[in-house]
Order: sequence, then C-alpha cells, then structure tokens
Amino acid sequence: MSHGLWQSNFVIGRLGPRSTLLVGVAMHFMGYMTLWAAAHGSITPPYWALLIISFLACNAQTWFETGSMVTSIRNFDTERFAFPCIALNLSCT
Repeated sequence: MSHGLWQSNFVIGRLGPRSTLLVGVAMHFMGYMTLWAAAHGSITPPYWALLIISFLACNAQTWFETGSMVTSIRNFDTERFAFPCIALNLSCT
C-alpha cells in the first residue's frame, strides 16, 4: 500500500469522497501545470523541485482511485466482493 493511498483513505473516511476528489484535482493541477510551465520555459525550477513536483502530480491518481472505488462500493452494496475484484483486474490491464 502506498503512502498516498493511506492518506486518501483517511481523508475519505473523515470528509467524504468529494473532498478526496478535490484534493486529487488540486494535486493534479498544481503538479502538471507546474511541469508544463517548466517545459514551456515560463519558470526554471531546480531539478530537485521538479522531482517533488512530478511526485505530487503522479501520486494524485491514488486520490481519484480511492474516491471512485469507495463511491462504487457504497453504490453497489450487494456486490461488495465482485466490484473490487473486477476494478482491480481492469486497472492492472
């Protein structure tokens, strides 16, 4: 289990799926827009900052996955076992 997944599970348990998706959106936007600005030449951050920014952008996906998975499991209450197995198989392919 990744560290980001643990944090997103904590937030979704306390604040709900909308807040988890908003955190994911903010992380994606900040990370990828900063990388785009660096590639475009608008800003010139040092390499260690680019590493942190790319880590932020790429790990935002766990926030989206947690929000969608928990919402789907709550919506399909009778198939609690089947849905995570199908979703896991689809995400691995």
